[in-house]
Amino acid sequence: MIKPQISNHKQILNPKSKIPSSLETENWILDIVWILMIVICNFFKPIRSIRNLPAKAGFTLMETLLVFGLMGAMAAMGVVSYAQVRQREEIAASVLQITQLISNARSKSVAGQDDSSWKVNLQPNLIELQTSSGQTFDRYVIPAKYILSGPTTELTFDRTNGRVIGCESGCIFTLNQVGSDFSYQFGVIFSGTVEY
Repeated sequence: MIKPQISNHKQILNPKSKIPSSLETENWILDIVWILMIVICNFFKPIRSIRNLPAKAGFTLMETLLVFGLMGAMAAMGVVSYAQVRQREEIAASVLQITQLISNARSKSVAGQDDSSWKVNLQPNLIELQTSSGQTFDRYVIPAKYILSGPTTELTFDRTNGRVIGCESGCIFTLNQVGSDFSYQFGVIFSGTVEY
């Protein structure tokens, strides 16, 4: 059996030693699996020498089962990680659509397009870009699994400087996933710009 080589394996296996920097990276799961493989290989080595059995080419059933078990555990962790990344990307895409409408309203107000102030109507599942007279110019329907909440349902922008009217201290909005504690926050500061 091929024995994996690690230069600092004594440091890793010693509980009193400092945690190596490789465990501080995003691949800490793979580092832990690698350490377990070293421990398993070192565990089976003394058993063969105690019994004075000759080293055979191949793996024992126990070694094979342990490797398949570890591979299954790693696959399960990967599926969970992938689902969380996908969930974050979906909610971030919705927030990006909302913030683009807010930015469009501010730029249209400052530019004086249609000779009116522009506003954004913020409902829990619908965002509308409107003129000051209430004519809808653009809209974004938030997916049903998300709900938008915030301190106000309307952001109106001043035509002269693009500042938010009625949100002098800034507004923080939260996009929540229904049935979960997963959420994403973004803010509109007094100057009218959006912060994530």
